[in-house]
Amino acid sequence: MRLLSMLEIVESKFPLPRLRVIFDLNEALRNFCYRTRVLSYRHKMVVATTKTAEDTTLAITTFTLPSDFSELIAIDELTMENLRIAAGALEVFSFDSALTYFWLYYSAQPSLMANDGDVPGIRQEWHRAVVSKVLADYYADAGNVDQARFYLAQYEQAVREAIRFVNTARTHTMSTNSGGSTVQHAYAEGVTLAAGPNTISIVAQGVTFADLQYVINMEGGGAIVSEVNPDTELKDGRTTTSFKVWASTATSNFSWLAVGA
Repeated sequence: MRLLSMLEIVESKFPLPRLRVIFDLNEALRNFCYRTRVLSYRHKMVVATTKTAEDTTLAITTFTLPSDFSELIAIDELTMENLRIAAGALEVFSFDSALTYFWLYYSAQPSLMANDGDVPGIRQEWHRAVVSKVLADYYADAGNVDQARFYLAQYEQAVREAIRFVNTARTHTMSTNSGGSTVQHAYAEGVTLAAGPNTISIVAQGVTFADLQYVINMEGGGAIVSEVNPDTELKDGRTTTSFKVWASTATSNFSWLAVGA
């Protein structure tokens, strides 16, 4: 759903200044993404000078966070007690082992909508939830409790569905910077495979695999990746691709990593 369509729905009920409505739609989008973590990514943090557990200096090592960083989910190879986030940067006090890089898992802020043709950077089925949140707030401000509850219930239902989607799929898309160029990735863990042939699909928002370079079979069931299919662009701007996996035995713990340019 384009921003213009969202504005038309809201303004048909509340003729408010357009800039205010745009601001509130963006706030609702941020709230949705924050609560659901539908925009979750993995980012490679490169350690300029290899750090070891024996490094007892008190100097803090500072890392620049991704520009769309919203909330820390997890960090590989580091304990949470050894770091903090301050002033838009990640500060690490000490390292648990020798490292040249580590992975930062985080939820991202959505891109703000400003132009009529802009769309929320989330799955199309959740676009209406952004409008519902704004209408719920406006009706609450106007003292219309019944309508406020009606639209809030729609919003909360979408939030629950999105959380269930994230927790069930456990599939993530990410973008890491390698040698000055952006490399697109997708990965999943805890995937169930049947014995024999399986097809796994990758569906991503804002990520393309037009040049899918390889798929790594990380673990599970003696599975072998046998075929990678080309990208297909979906109507809502997402892309999808798939690959086939043959498993010698059924498993519920298959993990994979796809890398594309």
